[in-house]
Amino acid sequence: QLEIRPPSGGMALWVRAPGIDVEAWARRSLAAGVAFQGARRFTFDGTGREYARMGFAACNESELAEAARRLATSLHR
Repeated sequence: QLEIRPPSGGMALWVRAPGIDVEAWARRSLAAGVAFQGARRFTFDGTGREYARMGFAACNESELAEAARRLATSLHR
């Protein structure tokens, strides 16, 4: 189950994805046309984490709905 907390500001949110290979999910999502970054890109040692950083500022409401659908579809493929 994903854990999402609304950000208090900014243009992205962090999604906790316990038990999910976030890097593999990111690759599947990219193949589905949606890009996000795994937490690995934000660590000093390059190790994977159970978090994903998802930006939303450049999307309108209908684009966000489509992105959410594609993210959900690619989550467990």
